[in-house]
Amino acid sequence: MKQPQIGIIDIGSNTIRLCTYALPDRSEAAPVKTFTEKKSVGLSAYVRDGIMTERGIKAAAKAIANQMQHARLMGCQDIRLFATAALRNCRNSAEATHALAERVGARIDILSARQEAEFGFMGIKAELDATDGMAVDIGGGSTELTYVKDGNVVRCCSIPAGSLSLWNAHVAGIIPNADELAACTRAFLRALDESGFEIPRVPRLFGTGGTIRNAARVIAFRAEGTDAATFTAAQLDDLLSYTTEEPGSYARAILAVEPARIHSLTPGTAILRAVFERSGARSIAVSKSGVREGYLHNLLATRTA
Repeated sequence: MKQPQIGIIDIGSNTIRLCTYALPDRSEAAPVKTFTEKKSVGLSAYVRDGIMTERGIKAAAKAIANQMQHARLMGCQDIRLFATAALRNCRNSAEATHALAERVGARIDILSARQEAEFGFMGIKAELDATDGMAVDIGGGSTELTYVKDGNVVRCCSIPAGSLSLWNAHVAGIIPNADELAACTRAFLRALDESGFEIPRVPRLFGTGGTIRNAARVIAFRAEGTDAATFTAAQLDDLLSYTTEEPGSYARAILAVEPARIHSLTPGTAILRAVFERSGARSIAVSKSGVREGYLHNLLATRTA
């Protein structure tokens, strides 16, 4: 008998991604990803004066409707949707979420800042030995930081500054110059200080999300490799220097790895460098699992409880 499939649609600030999973027969077994598809919508770019615009809702609805159709073609009878910073942080969050849900004909869960951080760590923990350190998830509209000790969450915080929101606010062109990159760093540190979250000194970081995964891929590409499961603060410094000293070559590297990130990757790496600096960490382990897998894990645990 064919295993039941479930579809998860993650409505992020930068991309909207569908992942489908085959559900196991045994409760202790992990779901297996069977299909993934993403659409770069840049939802946070549609926020004007704190308001999610009609154009943003329309763009998101079109992408989600297509992905729901694809999920059904994959055999998913259960399709779940959740959204993060772009819809959570806009001033018309309730109205925009209701309008979007009406158009796609499905409920949308708005993750709280703490849920986003904790679900992200759940996903990381399922893949990595994340026992002591700090989990980092740099999204388009926010950055989630989760301090972990003995495999448990000690404290977490969502900083309302992400790769796409910083690009929107501080970069005039596509790839930031040195002054714009410095402005992105200052803006993130200001948001971090205003949050009251003190980054602990930790030996290592655990990372998930498109910014960190694609930074690892660009680092590996430059070294003529195919993937990087870990990278160091020194390698990240080298990448940021490459950004400002050889912007043309840097742009070609991103286009070879992930063209949709050509504008947002550099502000995101500036965030990560600031986290490295504050934490004193020497390296970061990169996870392919994150908030979507954590959301699914929590959903399945709730069902069987």
